[in-house]
Amino acid sequence: MPQTTQPQDPPTTEPVAPQPTTAPSGDSNKLIIFLLAGIVFIAILVGGIYFFLSNQKTQPAQTPISQKPTTLPQENLEQELSNIVLDPQPDADLSTVDGDLNQL
Repeated sequence: MPQTTQPQDPPTTEPVAPQPTTAPSGDSNKLIIFLLAGIVFIAILVGGIYFFLSNQKTQPAQTPISQKPTTLPQENLEQELSNIVLDPQPDADLSTVDGDLNQL
């Protein structure tokens, strides 16, 4: 059988409108999922740190140990009192002050 060739149509020279290039929707969805997961992770991390720090402050404080005042024996007090040297004439020191006040 002889093969018949059919005439081919001449190529058309009609301008084709350029298609806008967009990222495939699969990559865009993955990016959004990773961003949301990162935000959730950061929120959980900040919440955990806040919870940890707030629990440390609310723990009951240890009761301070009350110290009893030390009592000195009576003999020590009497000895210290006898060691205090007093001026025999306290009015002599104040006489100059009295003179200055009288001049006012």
